[in-house]
Amino acid sequence: MTLEENVEIENIGLNLKLQQEMDKLPPQCKNVNVRTYLHSVL
Repeated sequence: MTLEENVEIENIGLNLKLQQEMDKLPPQCKNVNVRTYLHSVL
């Protein structure tokens, strides 16, 4: 497996985790800046 493939798989995992976290948020929070939210979570 190449480094690029590893990074891609990691990104997919992060995106899934982010999606799960976003799903927990109330609807009014959905339009929060995703990158800012991601940084606050990790």
